[in-house]
Amino acid sequence: MQDLALTYYELRDFDHAFKFIEKAIDDAMGCNVRYRIVEGTSFYPIINAAYQKKINTQNRQLQVMLIVISFLSLILIIGLVFIFRQVQRLRLTREELSMTNSNLRKLNEEVNDKNMQLFESNHIKEEYIAQFFDLCSNYIDKMEDIRKALLKKASAQQWDAIKDQLKSTQMVEREVQQLYINFDRIFLNLYPSFVADFNKLLAPDEQILPKKGEFLNTELRIFALIRLGISDSVKIASFLRYSLRTVYNYRTKVRNKAVGNRDDFEDQVRQIAVIDRS
Repeated sequence: MQDLALTYYELRDFDHAFKFIEKAIDDAMGCNVRYRIVEGTSFYPIINAAYQKKINTQNRQLQVMLIVISFLSLILIIGLVFIFRQVQRLRLTREELSMTNSNLRKLNEEVNDKNMQLFESNHIKEEYIAQFFDLCSNYIDKMEDIRKALLKKASAQQWDAIKDQLKSTQMVEREVQQLYINFDRIFLNLYPSFVADFNKLLAPDEQILPKKGEFLNTELRIFALIRLGISDSVKIASFLRYSLRTVYNYRTKVRNKAVGNRDDFEDQVRQIAVIDRS
């Protein structure tokens, strides 16, 4: 055992050398061989010192490795925390981008709706302005004819005929009817499917159709004005030469005929008969 211990010591295998020298000393003490005990104990300090030195070196290396591992673990934890925060920020950024894209889509839809409304409004203005100048020209011609007729009668001193003509409302009534006819023609030129689309909003047994020879009747004309964006009953009554109560009653009566929610009826009227861009 002692020779093995020395051999392993020379081979710098201090683990086996220490094990065998301890075993040799234990055997010598067990046999009570003093010479072997003295010889073994003389080698023991040398082998033990080398063994302890190796153990201390391994302990230092272990401590260094533990420090390195702890440092690397700390760096790994910091890295994981940083990555986690970056992932959180990325998630928040994605959510914000998603919300921004959603808001942009809504804004685009609103812009498209506004553009459509502007297109429709411009189309209506162009149509009505052209008809307005034509009507103004016709009314100027009619006023000139009336002036000449009155001047001719005044020159002939036909005072009673002039008075009768001024008292008569037939001309005004005739012009009002012509105004409504012109309005109906222009409106149906803009919205040719208005009557059919309007009746789709009403119950099947509550359809509103103009009489033969008419373009629109009073109820349809009121909601035609609403379709054009004129929803003030005062303005509608002024245009149609009705009382405010009459216009209100007409609007209420028609809303009660609606298939769906009567409170949404006029909003639905504003959405029908969209102008074809083509």
